[in-house]
Amino acid sequence: MPTATSFSPRPWPALARISAPAHVVSVNSDRLFPPHSQRELARAIDGPVRFSAIDSHHGHDGFLTEQDQLASILRQSLA
Repeated sequence: MPTATSFSPRPWPALARISAPAHVVSVNSDRLFPPHSQRELARAIDGPVRFSAIDSHHGHDGFLTEQDQLASILRQSLA
């Protein structure tokens, strides 16, 4: 059975195989998954990718507290 340490810490090879349209959403104050690493993740995706950032002072939970911003991003992405 794989352990947490047996997985690659960087998923870049798998991301490069994504050919479907993708949309990476970041929270500007997220310290767990900071915007610069989310942009790097978006650049690693081979298919068409969009990047959006939610403006929030709630850190990683910003996507939960800034529902209007997230709804707007999702509407644009699904249009």
